[in-house]
Amino acid sequence: MNFRAVRIALLFFSCAFFAYAQHDQGGSGYWPIYYHGDNWTGTISSFDQASDSITLTYEHKGKVESFTGVLKKPVALVDKDNKQLSGHTPLKIGDRITVYYYTPSKGNINMIIEIKVLDTQKH
Repeated sequence: MNFRAVRIALLFFSCAFFAYAQHDQGGSGYWPIYYHGDNWTGTISSFDQASDSITLTYEHKGKVESFTGVLKKPVALVDKDNKQLSGHTPLKIGDRITVYYYTPSKGNINMIIEIKVLDTQKH
C-alpha cells in the first residue's frame, strides 16, 4: 500500500471539506452551521408583527422581485459597517436592508438570522 498516496488523498479531502464549509459566508464573524451564505437586499414593503415576517421588494429596470422571511429570534441587527446595533432599533417600511437567511430542509420558509440596515427612511 502506498502511504504517500493515502496521505495526499487525505490532505486533498480535508482541504475540500474546509473550502466547502467557508463557501460564500455573508461577512466576517460567527455564522451558524446551517447558514450557507444566502442573503437578499431590498426595501421593506411590509412587516407582520403577529408572525414576525418581513417582505422585501427590489425593483430594477421595471422588474419587481419580492422576498418574504420570518425572523429567527434572536436576530442580529448590524449597521452597514457590520457593527452590532445596540438597544432597540425599529425597522420601518421603506428602510433598505440586507437579510441573511437559511431555508430549513423541511419546508419553504426563509428563516432570517441577521439584518444589516443599509438606509433608513426619515419619517
